[in-house]
Amino acid sequence: MEILKSGSIFSQIVKTANRLEVLANKYILEPLELTISSLTILDLIYKDKSVTPTQMMKAIYCSKSNITQRLNVMEKGGLIVRKPSPSEKDKRKIGIAMTEEGKKRYLQAMTVVRSKGAEVESRLRKADIADHHLFLENINRILDSYEQKKS
Repeated sequence: MEILKSGSIFSQIVKTANRLEVLANKYILEPLELTISSLTILDLIYKDKSVTPTQMMKAIYCSKSNITQRLNVMEKGGLIVRKPSPSEKDKRKIGIAMTEEGKKRYLQAMTVVRSKGAEVESRLRKADIADHHLFLENINRILDSYEQKKS
């Protein structure tokens, strides 16, 4: 028995998402020694200088151990540093800051990601893009409803 019915829209979404992640990691991010997860974490830090591991965990839908492991790798690679969060009263809580090397690689990766994204979009019809955005909004609304039920 197949877990995902072949040809179903859900099956196609899962397979395409997986393929996109694998290709992005292999051809775009691996040369910069990044992964989708590490780029997402750098993006969060770049946009919000006071992001905590707990906020990261919620934003990228992973476990505490996965975030800890990813942060350890990123810190060892010189992309981030951990420090006590100055805005928190509880000094056990830590903040994450991007290093200059992390910022450099983040900006390089974002340049390539934007370029590749524009290249892909240029090969699609505007109507397809509009339909796709509407479809993804609907999918995300459904996913949000599942998450709200779990909370």
